[in-house]
Amino acid sequence: MAHTPAPWHVEPIALGDQDSYFEVRADHRTIVQTHARENKTEARRLKEDEDNCRMIAAAPDILVALKGLLDHYPKYATEDTLEQLYGPTTTERVMAARAAITKAEGRS
Repeated sequence: MAHTPAPWHVEPIALGDQDSYFEVRADHRTIVQTHARENKTEARRLKEDEDNCRMIAAAPDILVALKGLLDHYPKYATEDTLEQLYGPTTTERVMAARAAITKAEGRS
């Protein structure tokens, strides 16, 4: 899987009195950009855009963390085997982590 290496960070950009947006940047390039007019009706959207950008910027770190956590569980264990070894709650979390990694790597 090839993606722009971490770290990714969020930069707020002001274009004037009313326009602003956020960029997720890494390695001197823009990964994603949002845009919203800053007024009373858009203030909530602007905050939501910033929060979304923060989630996107954290994605490479989250992927590494999930992979690290899964190193503690048998890689090819089935759901049934995991449940026998670790119980239903841990199994559910391991399966969710596996699914998130699969999605992030475009294998879903």
